[in-house]
Amino acid sequence: MRALSGREMEEVELRSVKTAGISLSDLMERAGAAVARSAERMAPEGSFVIISGKGNNGGDGMVAARLLAERGRAVRLFVLAQPETLSAEAKQAFERLQETLPRLQVPPEISVLESEKELSALREALAGTTLVIDCVFGFGLKGAARGLFGQVISLVNEEARLVLSVDVPSGVEGGSGRVRGEAIRATRTLTFTAPKLGLLVTPGAEYAGRIEVADIGVDPELVQKAGSVEWPQARDIALRLPKREFDAHKKSVGRVLVVAGSVGMTGAAAMTAQAAMRAGSGIVTLAIPQSLNPILESKLTEVMTVPMPETLSRSLLASGADAIIELCSSFDAVVVGPGLSLNESTVELVRTLVARVPLPMVLDADGLNAVVNKAELLKKRKGELIVTPHSGELARLLSTTTAEVQDDRVGYAKRAASEWRSTVVLKGAGTITSDGVFTVVNPTGNPGLATAGTGDVLSGIVGSLLAQGLEPLWAAASAVYLHGLAGDLAARELTEHCMLASDVISFLPKAFRRVERAREREKVG
Repeated sequence: MRALSGREMEEVELRSVKTAGISLSDLMERAGAAVARSAERMAPEGSFVIISGKGNNGGDGMVAARLLAERGRAVRLFVLAQPETLSAEAKQAFERLQETLPRLQVPPEISVLESEKELSALREALAGTTLVIDCVFGFGLKGAARGLFGQVISLVNEEARLVLSVDVPSGVEGGSGRVRGEAIRATRTLTFTAPKLGLLVTPGAEYAGRIEVADIGVDPELVQKAGSVEWPQARDIALRLPKREFDAHKKSVGRVLVVAGSVGMTGAAAMTAQAAMRAGSGIVTLAIPQSLNPILESKLTEVMTVPMPETLSRSLLASGADAIIELCSSFDAVVVGPGLSLNESTVELVRTLVARVPLPMVLDADGLNAVVNKAELLKKRKGELIVTPHSGELARLLSTTTAEVQDDRVGYAKRAASEWRSTVVLKGAGTITSDGVFTVVNPTGNPGLATAGTGDVLSGIVGSLLAQGLEPLWAAASAVYLHGLAGDLAARELTEHCMLASDVISFLPKAFRRVERAREREKVG
């Protein structure tokens, strides 16, 4: 499912008006009808308070107020502007609402709220209503909701039990997800035509609640052409997963070499390799410091191990680079980094592998730390590259701060991907995957994944799908989706507090099965 920024949504609406002959008033009428339907699903009984701003988002609320009142529902409408200052379409919706008042058995009560003195009336209405419908700001907000608007939002958060936000929770920037002041904490957000980017990325995603997308008659092709961000659903992943041929053998379904591990970090190496195996690769081999070989051989059954020269601190030695590079000729992809350590010789090894290994590569953890201040190595790589940093790691690689990255996760992921001519997986809530041109925001996962080792598991899955032939962007994005889905299934059974990284591996088969069912439904359809 394609997601849109505020600017892209404006472009889609204008093109829809020009090419399909749909007026903005028509779109508002359809949007308002969708709001009314969603509101009645959330509150089959009881009353509604609708809070409208002066823009078209407010107009959607006015249409909903009229339609709900026509169905005999009790509605209280607060308008945060004088009628003469409303946008053209919102003013038209307000006038049509007023025209219907004489023929309604239960006409909505309409109040214009322009000062702090009138907030008591809003507080009283909020305390006695079933559902609040937030139509203050739309996707175009930039900056903080200040003054009366901020006070109204704060009051809704204090008093409301159920909140339906229209398009974007008021106070959230629709194009970026930034929250610079007060913002509505919605139970559900009803957005139109396509999800808005600000609903999908943090911190905006924390305010959106459940996201519902309403079709208001805009041509889907316009959305596809305008947007460069995907919010994938199970069917999108299912259609990209490799399907095994009837005569498949272990060498034809993906061979992964994992270069990982050091003393005290054998778990990282083991989980990376196990995840690659569980994600469908036919052969997974682990290159490790030689003294750790007995440990890994006892931990792993299906995964093969290759002991390599080691440093005195029992990490991989730089002089082993030639042997690893030669070994790569028998594989389809290589994962470098989990648990390697920052030993000086090991860092030199990583840099050599990044520069000389022609295979598609996944670079994670200490593999990324090894190229801090040497990011030019990433640009010069001959083979395809997927890097999997969290915000702190990406900040170090780009010589900025974690706070700066967190403030614009999509922007920094795209920037890094473009600079390094690679695919970047920026881990975190709503993981961002970008190749610099196209970006995927992940919808799966939960806070239970914030536990040691889940990043190693992800690297293994990414490496496996890359070895199975998926192009880098979708090898990474599909792996992120499946990893998050396995985490969701694990949390459902084990709770977020009690799940471990190894549980994510255990629940991968159920995640794959859930996605495969989507492919089966597609065939039936």
